This record gives sequence, C-alpha cells and structure tokens, in this order.
Amino acid sequence: MNKITEQMNSKMPSEQTTKTIRTALIFLEHQQKQDGKFEGIAFNTKNETAASPTPFTTSVILTTLQHVVHQEWIDEATEKSIQQIARNAANYLIIQKDETYFAWNYWEAGTPQRKKLPLDLDDTALAVAALYIWQPEYLDGAALANLVQTLLTAELAVGGPYNTWLIDMSKESIWRDCDIAVNANIAFLVSLLGIKLNNLDAYFEAAIETKILSSLWEMRGAGDT
Repeated sequence: MNKITEQMNSKMPSEQTTKTIRTALIFLEHQQKQDGKFEGIAFNTKNETAASPTPFTTSVILTTLQHVVHQEWIDEATEKSIQQIARNAANYLIIQKDETYFAWNYWEAGTPQRKKLPLDLDDTALAVAALYIWQPEYLDGAALANLVQTLLTAELAVGGPYNTWLIDMSKESIWRDCDIAVNANIAFLVSLLGIKLNNLDAYFEAAIETKILSSLWEMRGAGDT
C-alpha cells in the first residue's frame, strides 16, 4: 500500500499502478448502487458478515477518491468516471442527513436499525468532509453554522476532544465515549475547513505519549450485532 501511495504522489506512476487504479474504479462503478451508495459490511458476535446499509462506507470511499482524481496522469475518461461516481455518492449522502439536526447516523435513513443508535460525530465528520471535497456548494454559511453547533453539542472540553455520540451527556451517560479514531476524523474535517484546534492536537499528543491509541470502533464497528 505504501509503495502504491508513493507512486501515486509522483507525476509518472508505473503502468501497473495506473492499471490497478483503473481496475479499482471499474469495480467501484459496478458496486455502486442506483441511489449512489456503496454497501457496507457488518459483523455480528459470531464473526458472520452481512450487508450493512450505512453511509459510512460511501463517505470513506469519497474521501479516498480525492487523492486520485487530480493526478496529472489521470486521463479525461477516467476523471469523468470518478466525477460521476462522486456526484452520485454525494447526492446519496445529502439525503442521509438527519431531518432535524445537521448530523448523520451510522445506519441508513429508513432502516429499523437507525432507531437503535444516536446520531454520531464519526459518520457526521466523514460525510461532511466528503461533501466539502465533492460538493462544496452544499456547505453554505447556514450549513457551516449548523456544523459548529453540532460540534459544540459533543464537546468534552473547549475545542476538543469530542464525544462520539450526539446526545445529552447529562442524561444519557451510557453514550459517553471519547474515541481517538472518531476525533481523528473530526480533525480531518476541520483541517479541510482550514481550522486548527489546539486542544484536539494536545489530546492526540497525549495519546501518543501514553501509547493509548486503541479505538473501540477499529475493533468493532457500530453496525455490529
């Protein structure tokens, strides 16, 4: 993976790398659903897999595609293909936003599982990052103001770190969860917006120094049953 990344960052990657990327894009085109999403996979306690209707997978793919589309060696046809994939996926993500709050849920809108989990900053940060990259006009002044309010709702300290779940922490302590992977996604989003949160950086530095880097969600996804 590191070798491919290094080649992608150069102006003239190997023929094998470009072939691999084009093959991957064809795969994405075939895997993308009619509504623009990419189906996720969930694991249950028996380590069995099942389709997981979640916007999370779509957000991750969209944020990753940004590293390919603007490369000088991408031909026009491939760029158009990426743009079409991204446009359809971004439209899907917009529909997945909560009807009341400027936030996203792990589960897709309309699924019965969605009622089991609160809105969260992990899916919100990645969805907003993907939309900022591919459909920046969606994030107008009102949307950004709503995003700030969403972040304030989950602040565990001024400027971070943040609670994973968007709940009233004074009433629902069971959902208190400060997760380094979730906060890393928040940091990624605010960096795209040109914002630096010193307290969030301090949180990461402390985690590195103490080697407390494990994440609940890297071991077990929100969609696990």
